[in-house]
Amino acid sequence: MKAPSKIKISIIIVLIIAFFTVLNLSNFANEVKNFFYFISAPIQKTLWQAGINVADFFETIAEIRELEQKNRELELGRQELLARIALLRELKKENEILREALNIGLQQEFELIFAWVVSKDIFQDSILINKGFKHGLEKGMSVITQEKVLVGKISQVYRNFSRVILISNKDKVFPAKISEKDILGTIEGRGNLQMALGFIPHQEQVNQGDLIVTTVLDRVFPKGLLVGQVIEIEPGIGHFQQIRVKPIFNLEKIKAVFVISQ
Repeated sequence: MKAPSKIKISIIIVLIIAFFTVLNLSNFANEVKNFFYFISAPIQKTLWQAGINVADFFETIAEIRELEQKNRELELGRQELLARIALLRELKKENEILREALNIGLQQEFELIFAWVVSKDIFQDSILINKGFKHGLEKGMSVITQEKVLVGKISQVYRNFSRVILISNKDKVFPAKISEKDILGTIEGRGNLQMALGFIPHQEQVNQGDLIVTTVLDRVFPKGLLVGQVIEIEPGIGHFQQIRVKPIFNLEKIKAVFVISQ
């Protein structure tokens, strides 16, 4: 049993030696290699192309991620630029308002605190401004525009904000007069940006377009502030005329105000 096994092993070794000997013969080796190349070429090409496609795929993903990152950086830069532009525009507008106030001598008459209007509530006849007790504001301070037009007074003060009750609010009543005529009366808020001038006797001559200003008798607002303009006159009931007045300020256009601190 052992002899045949040894013979078989010897035969296999001889055949292997013979195979490599023949394989080393140039022509035969070339033919064998050519055969294997011919068989494997399509497979290698497919695998090679697949490898390129996979590499391209991952390279494309990397490029997309890089582009996304660059886009995010560009968007952040754009937003930062827009914020700076908005700030510069606000500062420019604030300087224009301050110059206008200076031109009419507001800063010589009063100590003023500039504030932007944050929100408006027409139904409550009030506005919210972006200054509060942190900036020295107190309840009861008068609020005007850069044109020396009376807007209202501060009713509530928070740290960084304050609520301003407009002169057209139903709770507002204060003495006033018709400018250049020294006709004294009382401004009464009617709500919805409407007012009335009361206690004007029938014998007093009042015309549409007459301007109403605050008086020295007013302990709430400084004297000489523009209040409103007469838009309608009716006989009324009793001894007094019924006079409708509209505020001078335009609530839709008002963007900033001044608070009179003293």
